[in-house]
Amino acid sequence: MPIPPVVATAINQFFTTLAPVTLGRVISGDGNKYELYVYSVVYKALKRRFPAITVQGLDAGGRFIFRCSPGIIRAGYSYFTFSNKKGQVFELRNGIEIHGHVMEHEMDVLVVEKNIPGYGPNPTTCHALRLALECKFYADNSSLKGEVRKFLGAMTDLSQTAQVIMESFPAAGEIHSGQAFFKSFITNKSAELNTRLERFVYAHGLWPLFDMLPTGVEDTLYDRVYRYSKLWI
Repeated sequence: MPIPPVVATAINQFFTTLAPVTLGRVISGDGNKYELYVYSVVYKALKRRFPAITVQGLDAGGRFIFRCSPGIIRAGYSYFTFSNKKGQVFELRNGIEIHGHVMEHEMDVLVVEKNIPGYGPNPTTCHALRLALECKFYADNSSLKGEVRKFLGAMTDLSQTAQVIMESFPAAGEIHSGQAFFKSFITNKSAELNTRLERFVYAHGLWPLFDMLPTGVEDTLYDRVYRYSKLWI
């Protein structure tokens, strides 16, 4: 199942709103295209809440460089920045590795708060994380269960509290203590075909969003991000 034309259309519309900014290079891989689509929906929700949101990190030709592989916060990739009346500065980024209690985890689409302890690049930690979305585009359901398990593991390591389970080893995160940021597992796959998997994600408070496409539940993601971002004003 290739990326649906409606997703390509949504990406084109995103850059139409950013004109004269254009996409700086061809995005290879349906997974990266889907991530850019989700990124654009988050941007629209944040633009409504923070009208002064601005693009940063354009290349010399004024083009937007979308990150297609994970890594630390560094120059060479584009992102958006916005601030509130209290002077707090936030960044909408993608593909950043966040350090948890024990190890690093890539966040596909994320918002981090700048100028506080935990802001990258060495390293960015969950203390600076304000939003984290896992975005998965699949042609079938064969890999979905494994990806959900990985997301659960990452959110456990990024939880608010941790405790020592094994002496002489780092403290392990506690998933039921929750996380201090908005999080969601997002996929194009149907909720009707993955009811038990969706319930599993909901049971851990991780806000699953199946059928996430322009023809699906895009408005739900927009609404969730817009409502949650009220905490940042």
